[in-house]
Amino acid sequence: MFVKQLLFLCLFVFIACSPKKKATSTSSHLNYAQNIKIQPALNGTKVELVNPKTNKVFYYYLGKTKPKNLTSNFTFIQVPVKRMITLSGTDIGMISKLSGENNIVGVANESYVYNKKVKQNCKNGHTVSFGDATTMSFEKIIRSKANCIIYSGFENQFPHEKQLKQANITCIPNFDWKEIHPLGKAEWIRLFGILLGKEQLAAKYFKSCEKEYLNLKKIAKNLPLSKQVFVGNLIGDTWFTPAGGNYLTQLLNDAKAAYTYKKTKGTESLAYSFEKIMRDNQKAEYWLNPGVSSQQQLRARNPKMVHFKAFKHKKIFCYSKNLNYFWEMSAIEPQFVLADLIRILHPSLQLKGTLHYYSQIH
Repeated sequence: MFVKQLLFLCLFVFIACSPKKKATSTSSHLNYAQNIKIQPALNGTKVELVNPKTNKVFYYYLGKTKPKNLTSNFTFIQVPVKRMITLSGTDIGMISKLSGENNIVGVANESYVYNKKVKQNCKNGHTVSFGDATTMSFEKIIRSKANCIIYSGFENQFPHEKQLKQANITCIPNFDWKEIHPLGKAEWIRLFGILLGKEQLAAKYFKSCEKEYLNLKKIAKNLPLSKQVFVGNLIGDTWFTPAGGNYLTQLLNDAKAAYTYKKTKGTESLAYSFEKIMRDNQKAEYWLNPGVSSQQQLRARNPKMVHFKAFKHKKIFCYSKNLNYFWEMSAIEPQFVLADLIRILHPSLQLKGTLHYYSQIH
């Protein structure tokens, strides 16, 4: 469990960035996502997915029939996709918003799944656990009769991709985790809408999500800056915390948070010693995302944790009460994450509702 908590902490703190060039609404109909472009085409849709680390572009044409003059750099995907393997929890979250759980025939690990319908499908054999992408059985994939595999694009090519393509199974990299704007992550639901033949439902959901997020941001904009906030925890001897251009820092900025390192450069994470974190944050009012569920666990990590003001006053908050739920749904529900941060950091506002993902660590 400790290893799992460290993994989840790393995933949230290490969220990396994408190229600065932003897709324009005239060419892609996406206003926040930087790593995906969607363009209507004759009898289908052209989709470009960009690996921000290498700038490699993956080209897809999604439609009911393959165009006769489709150029060789485009991979054709027949939609709607009936059977898909999804190797990221955020994929399940987005698909669930489109009521497409039964289209999922494979996941990475059943034990990390939150969605009740998908978990039930795992139990009855409709959905299979495949494990890590690098160790997935080629034969097992073939037996699943999947039409496509959606994977986190850590590498440029999925294992056995050429052989799978010959078997009419398309591999699709997902770079939503590389987006630096919370609404940019959520906007990837548009891809799943096309894959499932539910474009209008996806667009409707995102419009609602965007409206709620921007309304919350507007409310926070008129608030005074919160009291000082710091983020993260020790991993080994190093404390990782988001840099100024990071996805989490964007959320904190939109919540009008006085985050200690908000003016630092970079989009990934800062690696500091415990001593520096203590010097900079000993008197900070709030501590977010330590990746644990109790103060006892923090004390076990380093007995000096008790010297933080936030520790003494129990002003520590994290999403750790239900990690699977957070990692599956928070990317497609950034409005709930923002609302939580506003409630935590601006208690005098008394924002309507209760904490959704976060809870206080005692």
